[in-house]
Amino acid sequence: MRSAARRPRDLLFDQQLDSPPGGDRILSDMTASLSIGEYSGATYLSVKTLWHYHEVGLLEPAHVDLSSGYRYYRPDQIGPAPIIRRLRDLEMPVERLKGALDATDLRGQVFGASRR
Repeated sequence: MRSAARRPRDLLFDQQLDSPPGGDRILSDMTASLSIGEYSGATYLSVKTLWHYHEVGLLEPAHVDLSSGYRYYRPDQIGPAPIIRRLRDLEMPVERLKGALDATDLRGQVFGASRR
């Protein structure tokens, strides 16, 4: 005979995950954040490189935990990383990268093309 106490797993499976018939959401919006290690893996930039880019103001994290120093990034911050990586592969100095990324025509060409 099964005990009356419910296991955590049972509680998880009892939760409704589909939207209710009225169409309202039952789950709240989640603000995803990536640790520096996760962001590094997603962008192929090393953690050491990300620290440096933060120090020089090129690629700043969305949040830095003041007590631990941990850096966190939003998924939408992944976009500029391939451009930065490619420009560095072409040996563009880090000092010039920020100006290149801020250039209106470069943003329009690169980011606009990916949205089509």
